[in-house]
Amino acid sequence: MMAEMIYDILFLLPFSAAAALLAPYAGDGAGTAAVFAVTAISAVYIAVMKHVKLRERVIMAGITLILLAAAVLFHPKGERIAFLADNAWIAKIIAIVALSAMVCAIADRRQILKPAIAAAGLVMLAIFAIRGTGIGKIAVCSVFFYAIAAAADTVCRRSVKEGESSPENQLVFISPFMIAIIVFALILPAPSKPYGWGFAKSLTESVLSGIAKINDRLSGAGWDSDTPFIGFSDRAGFGSSLTGIGYKVMDIKTVKTPDPYMYLSGETYDFFDGQSWNCTKEHDEDDVFFDTIETVSALIDDAGAEIPPELAKGNDITEEQDMSSHIFLPSKCLPGTLDRKEGMKVSFLRINVSSPEFGKILEEGRTADAARWNAAVPLCGAEAAGGYSYDDYRAYREDIYETYLPKTQISDELKDYMDTVLDGASSGYEKLTRIEAMLRSFRYTESPGALPDTIGSPADFLDYVIFDKKEGYCSYFATSFVLLARAYGIPARYVQGYRAETEGKLHSEVKSTDAHAWPEAYIDGIGWLSFEPTPGMRGIFTAAAWKTSDQASPYKGPENIGETEETGESPETEEEKEQIEWKKIALPVIFAAAFTLLIIAADAMLRRRRYRRMDERQKAVWLSRRCLAILKRRGLAKQDSETLSEYRLRCEDLAPEGCLDFCDIYEKILYSDADVTEDERKKLEAVHEKVRKTKHR
Repeated sequence: MMAEMIYDILFLLPFSAAAALLAPYAGDGAGTAAVFAVTAISAVYIAVMKHVKLRERVIMAGITLILLAAAVLFHPKGERIAFLADNAWIAKIIAIVALSAMVCAIADRRQILKPAIAAAGLVMLAIFAIRGTGIGKIAVCSVFFYAIAAAADTVCRRSVKEGESSPENQLVFISPFMIAIIVFALILPAPSKPYGWGFAKSLTESVLSGIAKINDRLSGAGWDSDTPFIGFSDRAGFGSSLTGIGYKVMDIKTVKTPDPYMYLSGETYDFFDGQSWNCTKEHDEDDVFFDTIETVSALIDDAGAEIPPELAKGNDITEEQDMSSHIFLPSKCLPGTLDRKEGMKVSFLRINVSSPEFGKILEEGRTADAARWNAAVPLCGAEAAGGYSYDDYRAYREDIYETYLPKTQISDELKDYMDTVLDGASSGYEKLTRIEAMLRSFRYTESPGALPDTIGSPADFLDYVIFDKKEGYCSYFATSFVLLARAYGIPARYVQGYRAETEGKLHSEVKSTDAHAWPEAYIDGIGWLSFEPTPGMRGIFTAAAWKTSDQASPYKGPENIGETEETGESPETEEEKEQIEWKKIALPVIFAAAFTLLIIAADAMLRRRRYRRMDERQKAVWLSRRCLAILKRRGLAKQDSETLSEYRLRCEDLAPEGCLDFCDIYEKILYSDADVTEDERKKLEAVHEKVRKTKHR
């Protein structure tokens, strides 16, 4: 049984590890080591469950349920849902391992599938290498280990060996050598970047990217023109349709794992005439930093010295651009961190706008008074003397209302409709989220057709999109959002840039087809917040709440935002904590032990009950088979080609005296219809008891 179990693990573990590590969002931000550990435990668990008896399966399943229940119940009631949500990735990994076990079981029955699966895995790695997709070493080694195991298993099955006839045993015998090869490969250092395959990539991409770049540069075309190419441009109009040839625009690198998507702003617009957007005010780079300081002033605690880590985290981004002279910045950049020496590098804050704490700030509102502002300036790494004084902020705020809140008229019909949509909204932010939800209910299309020439004002545009068209691409919905926000007294602006699909990776490639438009709205005292009203787009700006300590951050500069401080605890707290930790360990162990004893007792009782209901012959057969099974576990297995007499003769000097006396009676049962007497049955019971209690020599 042990050999068969190891044989299954040799295939199931690498297959499920490769599947789990390469499946999108399977780990949901968990580290590679954690994903592999859960995968390995699950694979071994399933393999063991496959080969043990029903009693052991019930015990394993029961203990697992007890431990899972304990892990949930020992959390406070208010934190259990969050705990399950934070660890939902474990369920995904277990599901992947279970599906992998099904595939491996099918492959065991159809051996030709094993080399086919191995070949598919190697082809997949080759495709990833050609595309430059980064893959972890464990995932790569898992694919190679499965390929090696499949090749070795095929050789073992096709070759003729003397002595050992089982291919499973042969593979298990050579498995340490295969494991050593993979461990050696894991230990060897690997390059930080995947092999670029520069010649192959340049050969396939140069023609298409060259055509697209020339078109963009000469015609000023982007998604906003009647040309079919999608890409960033300085213009902000509306085209009749969207198609595109994707080429690389830039590489972005971050020092910490970002959100699944990152929005990089290239141009902001303030004036809309009904047909296109224009800039009436030159965008000042310092405005980005004023916005960050205002947001930090809203996030700091009442003492004005710290930012709760559940609200903000710091990150650095480096851009290596291929074609554009524009600077593309994430929101909430930190003052004094912009470096243009090599590409573009800047530090920024990730704001956890989906956290309940941030929701309270939005609900209660904030006022960036002089005290909060002066406390936020040094926290952001800036100084008031450097142009970020409170008076400078007041001038910046007045300019926002003057530039981004022009008088915006809407039709009476739309006014009545929107009043219904916004009825009961208690804050400006709630109005914005309702506008966003309304627009997201429309239809996304890349071929909306050209805007009618009859549209000559923002009011005409809104009536056309909301009442007539009800579809479009990002420019339509971002524009509608900005105009509606302004109509209800909230400053808003139209932004063009790139929506980079980072997928939580530290290094991502941004393509021309990632060009996007979105709105930003200004919440007084909090700053500019981005929204995503385009249908089908994920709510990027509502980032998933991250798990942090309840303690505040001792932040003294941009690089430390979001880090927690280790503080000492009182002796009483330590004692209480130790007591709680003891219960968390002891109680599950006690319940698991009690459950195991209960199942063993119940199984023994059922066996005795079944045994009592047997006739003398059935009892004799059961006792004889039990003796053979026990002796097999102790290394005295009966060979398939042996008779019982031959088996007794071979093992007579190896087994304790009297332990083979069941052979004569069992042979009589097998080869005749003679009844078993009560004395013979009692003799078998005595032999069974001796075999069970003694060990072989």
